[in-house]
Amino acid sequence: RTELEKKDLKQYVNSILTAYVVKTPPDHEAGLSLLLRLRESDPEIVEDAVKYIIFLVDAERLFDTALGMYDFSLVLMIAQHAQKDPREYLPFLRELRALETYYQRFKIDDHLKRYESALKNLSIAGASYFDEAVGYIESHSLYDAALRIWKTTDRYNTILELYGDWLFERREFRQASSAFIQAHAFSKAMVAQEKALEWQELFCLAFQIGMSEADIVTTGYRVAEELGSKKRHSDAARVLLDYAKDVREAIIAYVQGNHFSEARRIIALKSKPELVEDVVHPAALESCSQIVEDVHECQEQLRKQLNRIRELRIRKVEEPDAFYDTEDMALHNIDVMTDVSMAPTTFTRYTVAPTATSRSSRRTSRSKRKMERKVGSGKKGTVDEEEYLLKSLTKLAARFTTIQEEARNLLPHLLQFTSEHREEGTALQQLLDDFDGELKRSLDEIWTKPDEDNSVDSWATRMEQVEKDRRANPVDKVAKPELPSSAKGWRINLLDFES
Repeated sequence: RTELEKKDLKQYVNSILTAYVVKTPPDHEAGLSLLLRLRESDPEIVEDAVKYIIFLVDAERLFDTALGMYDFSLVLMIAQHAQKDPREYLPFLRELRALETYYQRFKIDDHLKRYESALKNLSIAGASYFDEAVGYIESHSLYDAALRIWKTTDRYNTILELYGDWLFERREFRQASSAFIQAHAFSKAMVAQEKALEWQELFCLAFQIGMSEADIVTTGYRVAEELGSKKRHSDAARVLLDYAKDVREAIIAYVQGNHFSEARRIIALKSKPELVEDVVHPAALESCSQIVEDVHECQEQLRKQLNRIRELRIRKVEEPDAFYDTEDMALHNIDVMTDVSMAPTTFTRYTVAPTATSRSSRRTSRSKRKMERKVGSGKKGTVDEEEYLLKSLTKLAARFTTIQEEARNLLPHLLQFTSEHREEGTALQQLLDDFDGELKRSLDEIWTKPDEDNSVDSWATRMEQVEKDRRANPVDKVAKPELPSSAKGWRINLLDFES
């Protein structure tokens, strides 16, 4: 194309236009720019060239491309040679021509759905159009483009605040607070930070803007309540202590999160010994009761699932095909029509059973997803159920590790409080010890593989091994969970002497 342009633009104009049109993607604008050049240098050939490009490209597309080049003479030239009805386009063009240049371009870009370019032209059109620009940004969610366009102007903070409002509506509170801070919209920033539970940043900003002490206390209670509802008890206590100045409520928050050591430290620091008896003692017994309840739930789940695994393993031996949910694929290769000499009829496709090959080809697109769903749901009485149970027991072991950590935080305090607390602590530690042993024995039983005799190397044993490989053992797929030993420190040895 370049060589043809150098050689003789006039002679090879159609070839050059074709080259622009067949590009990937097509470059219609470059083709129309060539027509403009020809109109200035060789106006006698423009008419044929216009007809040729209209022959190659849809006239409506060319009309829009010409309009997007902001050249009305080119638009008219395309419209006239495409034999468009003047009533369709002349009123629109007259309306555009009456507008100021950049507002005119905004209208054109908007018509062509080139929204970012439209916003750019609207910003150049002048400050009097700023309110319209704000509405346009909101209508088409052009916040990123707006931030770039107004970055170095005195309207930037307004755009930032607009962007923050949009983020807030989308519940992106953390991002919204950053936008509001940059826009110096501090009140909105604090609302967003509170919604995001970014309490450190919230109170830092509150002091920077000089919020009154009464408002800080009120905000502290409100934020602490929300943090507590999200199980962030330690953060809630810190807020109550530092900003609401409420030691009692802070201690309640600490013990709700099982942070007894920190609760007692704050009580000593603030000289509030009465809170030990009023708040900490009952909370310790309540926490102990909750841990006992959790252990009993784990115990019930373990025994139920262990018995079910034992039943499944008996089924695995007695009914292997049902357990592994296998089908006899050889049956799928039998045709209903056994007389091979019979001529096919119109109804053959309804009477011939599909072969294994055709059946499997239809299945391949869905079989993998189906198998994954089966394993996830644990189909009753099959290998999938056993795998599901093994995964469930793995989660149970992880849950028990968490319970042990909670007991580690509680047991030292139960030892130090009243005789009732020591009795409860002793019973809790014994319960944990008993279940720890029961869980370990159960996991050992479940994850112990039977001895395999591979002494005889024969065709039969090799085929048996192939069959075993096909029927994978769920124990090989799910790793045995590791339980922490009592030496890791959750126990209190002195409680052993309380019984």
